Amino acid sequence: MRKYEYKTLNINELYINPENYRYINDAYDEIDAIIYMFNVTIGTPSKEMINLSKDIVEDGLNPFEMPIVCYDEDLGKHVVYDGNRRITCIKLMTQYKNNEKILQNAPSINEIYGLNYTDIDIQCVVYHNSDDAKHFLYKIHQDINEGIGRKQWDYQAKMRANAAKGNKSKTYAIVEFVKENPNTDKSLITAMDTNRWISKLERVVGFAKFKETYNVTFDSDNVLVYKDSKEQVLCMMSKLIYDLIHNSATNNFRFKDDFENYIFNLDDKFKTRVSENATEVSPAPPVTGIPKVADISPNTASPESIPADENVGKGTNVSAPEELPATGEPRSIPKQHLVGKAALQLGKTYEIEAYACLNEKGKQMLMELEALNIREYPVASAALCRALLECVLKLWIDAEGGAVFNSSSLPSTYNLCLNLLRNKKIIDNKEYSVLKAQINDKDYIDLLNTWIHSDTSACVSETNLTSGWKNTRLLVEKYIDKHKK
Repeated sequence: MRKYEYKTLNINELYINPENYRYINDAYDEIDAIIYMFNVTIGTPSKEMINLSKDIVEDGLNPFEMPIVCYDEDLGKHVVYDGNRRITCIKLMTQYKNNEKILQNAPSINEIYGLNYTDIDIQCVVYHNSDDAKHFLYKIHQDINEGIGRKQWDYQAKMRANAAKGNKSKTYAIVEFVKENPNTDKSLITAMDTNRWISKLERVVGFAKFKETYNVTFDSDNVLVYKDSKEQVLCMMSKLIYDLIHNSATNNFRFKDDFENYIFNLDDKFKTRVSENATEVSPAPPVTGIPKVADISPNTASPESIPADENVGKGTNVSAPEELPATGEPRSIPKQHLVGKAALQLGKTYEIEAYACLNEKGKQMLMELEALNIREYPVASAALCRALLECVLKLWIDAEGGAVFNSSSLPSTYNLCLNLLRNKKIIDNKEYSVLKAQINDKDYIDLLNTWIHSDTSACVSETNLTSGWKNTRLLVEKYIDKHKK
C-alpha cells in the first residue's frame, strides 16, 4: 500500500516540476518550468492557461482533483507531480506576480498577472515516496488505461452534460425528442446508444434541405419547433436516425448533394405534411411504415399505431402539474439540530409568517430543512433542497410571467428563471453569475439528483451540499423579500 496523507500547503512550499512529462526537455528550475508550460506542443497552451487562471479565480480549485506532491529534501519543497498547470496559474497570480523574466519569455502571461487571487493555501495529496507519486500520475494521464484510468465522456455524454448546463445543441434536441417520446421503438433507442451516426446528424441539420423536408426549426435555446403533429415528427426523425445508423446508402453525408439524393428517394410519408407558411396542420392519412429493427418486441408500441394528433408547437412545452392539496401537517422535528447549526438555513432571519408567501408546501419544506441535521439525514436534506429549489423556481416564473415552467428539465428551467430575474433587475449581474455558475459549472442539481437516488458510489458531500444551498437560497430570500406580507 503506497503511503500518502492530506496536507494544506502554502503556495511557496510547492515547486513546479522541472521534469514534467509534457516538456520536450527538462527545465532548469521552477521559473523555466513555468515558462515551458506556455510552450508545450499540444493545444493552445497560452490560451488554455489564461482560461484556467480565470476559472480558478471564479470557482477556485476543483475539490475532487487535489494536486499530488512529494517532498524533496534537496529543494526543501514539495515537488508537484499532478496539478502543475493549476499550481502554475496560482503562482503567477501570487508568488510570481509581475515577474519580468517570465513575462519576457511568455508575453501572454501579462493577462494572468492582471487577475486577483488570494487563496494561497492548497490542500494536497502528499506521497512519502516520489515513485509512488509517479505511479499514480501514470494511471491518471494514460486515458482509460484498460479501465484503471479516467474514462472520458463519449460524444452523447458531452451533449447531455452541455444540455444540462443550458447549452443544448440542435442535434441533441432531436435526440432528446426521439428518446423521450414513449412511443419510440425500443430497438431504435438501443441502436441510438452508439456514437458514429451523431456526426452525420450534425451535418444534416445544417443543410437547407433539412428544414425544407421536415419543416423543423429551433428557437434561440435550440428547443425543437415544428408544425406537423408530434407523431409525424417522430415518424420523420425516427426514419432519418434509423437510416443514419443502418442504411449504407446514406453514406456519410459529407456534402449536401449526398443528403439531397437521399431526400429525392425518400418516401413522402417521411416528409412534412405541412407547408412552411401554414398555420394549421392539414388532415393526414395514418402514418405507416416506421422503420423496424429485426428484434422489435411485438408488444412495443410504434408510431404507426398511434392516431394522428392535430396539436402543433414546441415539443418541450409541458404544462406544470396542478399543485396537490395538503394531506396533513408534517411531523415536528427536534430543534436541537437548528441550535447545533447542523441544519441548512436561510442567510436572513424572518418571522415564520413571512414563509407563507411560499405557499403551504414551500413553507413546510423550508421549515423542515431548517430543522434537519444534514449530518444525520444527508439524503433527506438533499431531497428537500431540490424540492424547495423546484418550488421557488415555479413561484418566480408564475409570478413574473414571460416563461413556461418545464418540470421535465430542472437545469434548463433554472437558467431560464435566472435570465428572467436578471432582465427584471430582481438580481444583479454579480448574483446572476454566482447563481449560474452553481448549476452550469458546479452541477449542483445533478449532484442533488445523484445523492437523492442513492448512488452508492456517490455519498452526499456535506461541503458541496452546504455551499450549493448557501448560493441557491438567494432565490428563496429574494422571493420572500418581494412577496412577504
